[in-house]
Amino acid sequence: MNTSNVQILVLDFGSQYTQLIARRLREYGVYTEIVPYFEKLDSIKAKNPKGIILSGGPASVYEKDAYKPDSAIFTLGIPILGICYGMQLIAQHFGGRVIKADAQEFGKAVLEIMESSQDSKDSSCSAFQGASQSIQAPMTLSFDIFSHRKFPQMLTALLDLWEDSVRVSHTFLTKQDIAEIKPEVKAALKSSQNIITATDKKDFLGFIGVEKNKIEMLFVASSAFRKGVGKALLKEALERYLKDYPCILVDCNEQNTQGLAFYKSLGFEKVGMSEKDSAGRDFPIVHLKVSKAILKKALERETSDSVANAFVCESERVFLRPYTQADFAALHKIVSDKQTMYAWGQGFSKKQSQEWLDKQLAHYQQYSFGIWAIIEKQSGAIIGNAGLNHTEISLKGKTQKIVEIGYLLHRNFWGKGYGSEVARMCVKYGFETLGLEEVYCLIKEDNKASIKVAENLEMQKVGEYLKPYKGKKINHLVFRLEKKVWQELENSTTQGFKSCSLFKGVKQNSIVWMSHADKVESIPQGFKELAKSGNTHYCAIADSKRKIYALQFHPEVVHSECGGQMLQNFAIGICGADTSWNMRHFAQNEIEKLRHIVYGGKAHCENPMSFMQIKEAFKHIGKAQTIQRLIEIWEEGARATHKDLSEKEIAGMREEIREAILKSKNLLIAQKNEEWLGFIEIEKNEIAMLFVAPKAFRKGVGKALLKEAFMRYLSAFEVIKVNSLEWALGFYQALGFAKTGKKPIPAEGAGAFLPELIPLNITRESLQKSLGLEAQDSNEGVREKVRCPWATDKDEAARKLYEDYHDNEWGVPLHEDKKLFEFLLLEGFQAGLSWITILKKREHFRAAFDDFDYHKIITYDESKIESLMHNEGIIRNRAKIESAISNAKAFLAVQREFGSFDKYIWGFVNHKPIINTFESIADLPATTPLSDTISKDLKKRGFKFVGSTIVYAFMQAVGIVNDHLTSCFKRNSSLGMQCDKVLDFSQGMDTKSANLTKNPKNLHSYTACSGKATNPHLQNTRIVDSQHTESSDTKGQNHLESGADSGSAVSLRDFKSCEGATRGSYLEGNDRSGVANSLKITKETTSKVLCAVSGGVDSSVVAALLYRAIGENLIPVFVDTGLLRKGEREAVEKMFRENLKVPLITADASELFLSRLKGVIDPEIKRKIIGETFIEVFEKEAKKHNTKGEIKFLAQGTLYPDVIESVSVKGPSKTIKSHHNVGGLPEWMKFELIEPLRELFKDEVRALGRELGMPESMLMRHPFPGPGLAIRIMGEVNKADLDLLREADSIFIDELHKQGYYDKVWQAFCVLLNVRSVGVMGDNRTYDNTICVRAVEAIDGMTATFAHLPHDFLESVSNRIINEVEGINRVVYDITSKPPGTIEWE
Repeated sequence: MNTSNVQILVLDFGSQYTQLIARRLREYGVYTEIVPYFEKLDSIKAKNPKGIILSGGPASVYEKDAYKPDSAIFTLGIPILGICYGMQLIAQHFGGRVIKADAQEFGKAVLEIMESSQDSKDSSCSAFQGASQSIQAPMTLSFDIFSHRKFPQMLTALLDLWEDSVRVSHTFLTKQDIAEIKPEVKAALKSSQNIITATDKKDFLGFIGVEKNKIEMLFVASSAFRKGVGKALLKEALERYLKDYPCILVDCNEQNTQGLAFYKSLGFEKVGMSEKDSAGRDFPIVHLKVSKAILKKALERETSDSVANAFVCESERVFLRPYTQADFAALHKIVSDKQTMYAWGQGFSKKQSQEWLDKQLAHYQQYSFGIWAIIEKQSGAIIGNAGLNHTEISLKGKTQKIVEIGYLLHRNFWGKGYGSEVARMCVKYGFETLGLEEVYCLIKEDNKASIKVAENLEMQKVGEYLKPYKGKKINHLVFRLEKKVWQELENSTTQGFKSCSLFKGVKQNSIVWMSHADKVESIPQGFKELAKSGNTHYCAIADSKRKIYALQFHPEVVHSECGGQMLQNFAIGICGADTSWNMRHFAQNEIEKLRHIVYGGKAHCENPMSFMQIKEAFKHIGKAQTIQRLIEIWEEGARATHKDLSEKEIAGMREEIREAILKSKNLLIAQKNEEWLGFIEIEKNEIAMLFVAPKAFRKGVGKALLKEAFMRYLSAFEVIKVNSLEWALGFYQALGFAKTGKKPIPAEGAGAFLPELIPLNITRESLQKSLGLEAQDSNEGVREKVRCPWATDKDEAARKLYEDYHDNEWGVPLHEDKKLFEFLLLEGFQAGLSWITILKKREHFRAAFDDFDYHKIITYDESKIESLMHNEGIIRNRAKIESAISNAKAFLAVQREFGSFDKYIWGFVNHKPIINTFESIADLPATTPLSDTISKDLKKRGFKFVGSTIVYAFMQAVGIVNDHLTSCFKRNSSLGMQCDKVLDFSQGMDTKSANLTKNPKNLHSYTACSGKATNPHLQNTRIVDSQHTESSDTKGQNHLESGADSGSAVSLRDFKSCEGATRGSYLEGNDRSGVANSLKITKETTSKVLCAVSGGVDSSVVAALLYRAIGENLIPVFVDTGLLRKGEREAVEKMFRENLKVPLITADASELFLSRLKGVIDPEIKRKIIGETFIEVFEKEAKKHNTKGEIKFLAQGTLYPDVIESVSVKGPSKTIKSHHNVGGLPEWMKFELIEPLRELFKDEVRALGRELGMPESMLMRHPFPGPGLAIRIMGEVNKADLDLLREADSIFIDELHKQGYYDKVWQAFCVLLNVRSVGVMGDNRTYDNTICVRAVEAIDGMTATFAHLPHDFLESVSNRIINEVEGINRVVYDITSKPPGTIEWE
């Protein structure tokens, strides 16, 4: 990622945990870089971060040579967060005092957040986040059936959702309670057959589990609370599983007041009570029951009434939502209470309550706001009213219309700060959502409490008003607050929203991790204490005015239970960091980096411009971020081209653009190197929007967008239109657009900015020509519009269907799952028939099969099948109808496994279409080896009617292959569709190749094993196998230039290997094509990389990453050190052979390693001997494959936890233990070291492996150290002890697999202690070895706790080891955590 995209910059002072800061922020999608503490100011400015974090470190700030950054960082005006040493540095720099603490503090502490950092003035901190409209848009949900047997990988995500949900809603549960209940939930998820999950196509938002007529589980992600997800899940369960039962049951914890309120709002009634839960814990359980009819009616009411589901805003304790008629009883209970209504003199009658409610409902319709219900989060009950209201008052003799805020609380909630809380919410809503310039408040003169609330809001009294009520006039004080005053207050030293946002969502008395020997004795002037702990007074401090924050504890470690939330609050809430980074970005960046390292400046790396539909963007980064990024492109362009625009005009137009983007259907985004450069939107034959970011001005982006839009949308129209601003006329006229002669159109604008739009148009042929897209006859140079010969028919109606399909769909890449399923279904029905038959019946199929909605199709039963068999509009073939239903089920299964069917099916071709160059319709193949491969894989997954011929037709239909003939006008439409360039091999090829192009039948004489083309549709691409590298890829390329940068040719290999193909994995989709796709390598630039592989996750991922980057120039070598686990060598060789398919070189050096370790006891010396011998073996092996000196690099899978314990990374950290080869290679080595995973953690490496498409069996292997079993034998290493340890270790791992614990622990192994003890076996005395069994749980390996394995399991392991391994008579279990211990013993 470019440095300009750095969001948070971490200055490293040598903490062991520094990389954890970056890792935590990466979890939230925030791109973070670490630099040394002495990074130059100019370099920091160049990176343009949105925030800076100062890490911890081992030094003391008061020492003479203490590490100090450039003090000018504090003048940059961006937020800064200091952690541990960073806090002490901040305190000292600004005039505070730091001293040595009386007692060191290492370990857990309880965080006490001071009231001043959570006071009522900031109670509306979390209100209105993401609420830019008065009523939120309803959430679009997808529902799927979860089965652990089919989708075990989803279990963790559902468990995480459950834990997140209960932590927020079940506040009465302790951390230990949650830990105890979690295995029970896990078991229930694994065993239940009726679980429905809800997603927004990106994240899991909730799930429900049903057994017979009872709801066993219903949990919603905390981020989706009060957004209708629970009701939507209930409705889905009612339709799927509960519809045949007259009543529905559910149990709810009595202390779960929100849950009880939820169920009662839907008509559930209490029918019983239990003092303990099902596991016998002291949690009272309420038994609830509702009739199906009542529940169905309640759910229908909630679904149909959009206002009922609307959510206005929230604070820490309450949220506001519009009233509905269903709330009448709760409302009347409040307004009929005389004490509550003392200001009115009496309570409301039912009639008055109804009139008031009707008035508010009318206000919602008329103004989109009014007086809303105040809902207490804890109880879910309505506790009062609050909102804004239009009214008219007379002030100082003048009548004026105003918007006033008002609230009413039931008397039980007086004196608890709720008034200030809801009043601030209403003020904020008025200014930030409704855009008001001022708000008022009318308060009865004797209402002292409300007057105090107004004064706390800094409202000014501007007069008095006699307010009429029941024929009387009651004097009211009139208070006013202007927007500019509010904004000043928000930006003042209290910092309103942002002052409390560091601790937003952080519970009181949460656990934090301390690791310091110094303390801040006094804080600088201007700083405020935010939190303290038992031993540390100044646990958190802040100067909000200067945007400087500091924490004495380490929020980055997992022991700080809310630490991640604090870092997220700082980066996103305070700094406003972008959250679109993901592991895909890391993979892409590392591949480019590796190519640059290996090939240097001699290799020409190009990242071509690519195009993405708006729906794809929604899928990748979410709707809100997509719209925000598009608006930023527009706004940057508008500011650059219209410098006279005011902020008000920009704001007005911003909303118009937002609306236009939301309504758009055909919107394309241009991107390069992950940066968005511009976008275009098409409506029928008109260019509705075309905007380019200023940094991409005059770089051909606009023309490239127009070219792409022409190929996708505009080529079907005779005339293309656009209404252009004056300043853009030159661009369009240069392309041939001409004025129509019609009068300019006044544009809708904001404020004084009312530009005129000039109508322009151009013929299709002219635009096609100016964009360089016209087809050309190679003999005569005559350009004409010609279709593929099959797209015609004698019948006029049939011909029109063919032409429309040919011009607008055939060969166009499709990535929307619903469209992919549509063609899968239609192609299945086409089997044995002509395609025109399907086209004629297509709309009948659409109606009969519920608009191809596979969620509905899976529910079809026998009666539905019979109905379809009588439908004359479709093809009435029972086998095909049944296959459509089974295919829908298989389709959903693929979605669950891969995330989408699009990702699965396009994975076979590396997500880039194959562009073929056929001259005659006779050349088109019916099947190919690739369609054979896909067909077989689909059949394995349960799909029917997916023979190779049907699959190839499907590939053509959805654009996986583009078979438009060279003479067809649509031929060039392949260019922009995520395909970099088209290779034209009609010239510049050898005779044999040319002959193959002329006569595809000749291809059948070449086998897949030879690396030659067996697939007719691959004849125009470079074929590369493990023995040969084609280097003539630059010959005969047909460069169709546009204003955008052009990429290099797509290169594909035949995916059908000699061993047989697997599913569309990273190898099949990305092998050589990943290299050739963006790299041109000549013989002079070829360098090779020797990669050290152990078979573990790290080295396997490094091998895969390098293979993506440099392909055949990777030489993976596996060294058998003699220090491996039992069967490890054979397992590694098999894994590389079957999964990576990379030629693996094995070097057996076991005798050499053992001879050098003889007599060595010290663990540090062991490591160094192993490391040096390892390198020596590698150099010797390299010489065998380095006859021309082309191997220049050695790659290994070093991770951050290895590095930070061994050497300083960026800052001056302490050495904990030496890791082999960490810190560089010996001077005598002639290789340069490559460590692409050096700053990642194990779980991140696994995520990277998944991004590369690697199988779970490879990724979930436990970590295994480079020095192997040598550091698991305490003392001298010899063959006898190794054999002993191997057998014991093998038993332990075998038992973990058998009992299902292997994937539940982070790492497990045995250690042979240098200890013998007396035992009794068979009445005989033994004096044998002791084995230590070690299993730990961790997230990243930086910290770990011992695994709480069941005692009976450990007993069985011990019995097996002692009985089966001669020489061991005692087994112990290590219960040490990290810290203070390390995971490995040496």
